[in-house]
Amino acid sequence: MNKRKTCSAIFVIGSIMILSSLSTGYPSEKEYLFPIQKGGKWGYMRGNGEIVIKPTFDLARPFSEGLAGVVVGEKSGFIDKMGRLVIKPQYDHASPFFEGVATVVSNEKAGFIDSTGRLIINYQFSDATTFFGGFAAVQVKDKYGFIDKTGKFIIKPQFDLAFVFVENLACIVKDGKFGFINKSGQIVIRPEFNHAESFSEGLALVIVGKKFCFIDSSGKIIIKPQFEVDEKNGIGSFSDGLARVMIDNKWGFINKSGQVAIKPQFDLALDFKESVAAVRVGQRLGFIDKSGQMVIQPQFGYTESFENGLARVAKELQFKASTGSLPIYDGLGYIDKKGKYVFGPVKQD
Repeated sequence: MNKRKTCSAIFVIGSIMILSSLSTGYPSEKEYLFPIQKGGKWGYMRGNGEIVIKPTFDLARPFSEGLAGVVVGEKSGFIDKMGRLVIKPQYDHASPFFEGVATVVSNEKAGFIDSTGRLIINYQFSDATTFFGGFAAVQVKDKYGFIDKTGKFIIKPQFDLAFVFVENLACIVKDGKFGFINKSGQIVIRPEFNHAESFSEGLALVIVGKKFCFIDSSGKIIIKPQFEVDEKNGIGSFSDGLARVMIDNKWGFINKSGQVAIKPQFDLALDFKESVAAVRVGQRLGFIDKSGQMVIQPQFGYTESFENGLARVAKELQFKASTGSLPIYDGLGYIDKKGKYVFGPVKQD
């Protein structure tokens, strides 16, 4: 599984599932700090481009609930907004904090810590999501169930795969088919789909036969099957009222009536966020608004969605042998919605 939001937006690192990002995003921060890379090291800046935490880390992740995950050497820990290591780097992997808890991995087993770094649920799971909606999905032997923050199983292990609760429903897999359960563990949408993604803005993307469609929380089909499932066609979940769709290798967007809102014309498209979406024309990325108008011309080799008014962009993204799997963002910077740099671009050494 990759960063694409299959059911719960979790991705696998080794054998451990760590939450990447949900449609709800990170919890809001009173003062949002943005990760930056300079001289091959990571630090943080304010929204005006002022560096407030000097780049000293090998990797830095967004702040969540006042703490940010950082990597020093090959271990993950957490800093506060003063840049102090409040939980020393000791984990092989660590998720962001959600609901006061972070999923951490050591020796290929997952456990859970609180914001002081205290291990509140021992390392024991082969796979684990973060807590979301009061529950975390975990794997015991070859089955998945759900625990609460005491580590007690609320829904016993019984599924082939399970994902976090989103909009009070969790996507599960049983006998190779995708369905949904509620927080009592009752199946409310029976497993009958070849694929499904978590609910987003009241709708879930599923595959019926060989076509994509969307259902509501009762399982009723709201957008009928009309998009083919093959290498030339694809679709994403709804975000900001629109869902990206690929038809004959070109990406555009549909609305919640299933009508094409922005005709397929791009070589790649990311979800809309803060009313703009990144799209690729040829080998360069830019941004469009909801009318499909290009508001920031294609010029980047890498970009992320806008977050708190800024988007992280780079001229190129590289993975060098000398840095292992850690990314090098050449020409890294942050732009505002007019395309103006508030930080960078920084050429990496």
